[in-house]
Amino acid sequence: MPQNTRQLVAIVDCFDSLRQCWRGRPDVFMGSGQFVYWDPNYDNRDNPKNPPAVPDVYMAFGVANTSR
Repeated sequence: MPQNTRQLVAIVDCFDSLRQCWRGRPDVFMGSGQFVYWDPNYDNRDNPKNPPAVPDVYMAFGVANTSR
């Protein structure tokens, strides 16, 4: 979640630029502001200082470009 309009514009510009670069690729998914769980065994009780990430913009390669 952006903290101000300048951050919002930066996120949207980044997302749109990357989307244009990778358009037409059915195996590239782009997301924004969603939790990314890279460790299925993660438990914050075991490691509270290493929570899942919530990137402003991210790309996942090798997955279907479908709505999530």
